[in-house]
Amino acid sequence: MPGYWTGRVKVEVCYAAPDAASCRQASTQLTARPAQLSLSCADVRPNESIVVRGSDFGKRPGNTLAKAQIGDIDLLLVSHGGNLANVEVSDRQFAATFAIWTANSADANPTLFDGALTIDITDQEGSTGKVEVTILTPTLAITPSVTGPGGLVTISGANWPAANSDGSAVRPVKLEITDDGIESNTINASMDANGN
Repeated sequence: MPGYWTGRVKVEVCYAAPDAASCRQASTQLTARPAQLSLSCADVRPNESIVVRGSDFGKRPGNTLAKAQIGDIDLLLVSHGGNLANVEVSDRQFAATFAIWTANSADANPTLFDGALTIDITDQEGSTGKVEVTILTPTLAITPSVTGPGGLVTISGANWPAANSDGSAVRPVKLEITDDGIESNTINASMDANGN
C-alpha cells in the first residue's frame, strides 16, 4: 500500500456454514502512513548539495529509487554514480545526495526562482515521499553606494547558484553595469560553494 491510506480491516471466523448464526466478526481501522523524507538543509541555494533521507519506503529486497523530482522536473543525483537505480532502499530507508538542480540542462530550471518547491521521490514499489524545500532569494549589494567619477566599488551577492560538487553546471555570473541605460560594461564573475 504505497502512500497514505486509511481503511477498515474486518476479520470473520465461521464455525460451520457461513451464516449469521455460526460466524463472529470484528473490525478495526488501519492506517498506512506515507513514506517520509527529511533534508540536511531546508533553505538552500540553487545547485547546493543536500542529503535527502527517506524512511517508510518499500521493503522488498532489491528495492531502489525510481524517480526523484523537484517542481515536477528530474532532480540531479550527485551520489551513487548519479544513477537512481544504485540508491538501495534497505530496511525501508535510504540516504542520497542531490544537487538542487535539474538533471537535464534542457529542462526549464525551477530552482533558479526563489520560493518553495516540492521534492518528490518514488521507489520501484511505488512508495512516494514528498518534502518542501525553500530556494533562497538572491541578493546584490554595491559598496560604497555613492562614489565619484573614477571611484571603485565592490559588487557582492549571496544566494546565487552554488559552485558545488557539480559546479560545472553553473556558468559564471554576468554582471552588466549600466549608467541609466546610456553606457554599459559587462563583467564575468564566479560563485563560490556557498553561492556568493
